[in-house]
Amino acid sequence: TDVASRDFRAGAATDRSEAEAVREELRKVQRSHAETLDQLTTAVATFDRQEKLRFYNQAFQRLWNLEPTFLDSAPANALLLDRLRADGKIPEQPEWRRWKETVLGAYRAVEPREDWWHLPDGRTIRVVANPSPTGGVTWVFENMTKRMDLESRYNAAVRVQGETLDNLEEGV
Repeated sequence: TDVASRDFRAGAATDRSEAEAVREELRKVQRSHAETLDQLTTAVATFDRQEKLRFYNQAFQRLWNLEPTFLDSAPANALLLDRLRADGKIPEQPEWRRWKETVLGAYRAVEPREDWWHLPDGRTIRVVANPSPTGGVTWVFENMTKRMDLESRYNAAVRVQGETLDNLEEGV
């Protein structure tokens, strides 16, 4: 800062090196986290306090089959839900506005919220909305279709085995 008058001139300087070093370290950590999340098969998307998309991993883009240009435009979460609905990628809801408001209620929540979406293409997605203490929400979309199918087949096999054993005349 430099201040001048007719009679004198004064200047003050602040060493910002440490602050800049911390900012650079934060950028590196954020890049590292983004690269790590990009390696996951679980879809992750982070929205800021204005409900704008700020981060998504490749699994998120693949799950919803959305163009990177659309995602990179930082769409609002409500707009993203409307787009998924228009494209027939999320379940049709009898009371769409109420359902959407319930989903977006995650921005006012304090604790994480979990929901299950049964998509029109037959997949079952576990949806976790984790509110950030600084505002915004991180959404995690986990495809549970294979797990549910395996559990269902396992339970059916156990029932068949139990019924078979119960109907034997010999002691087992």
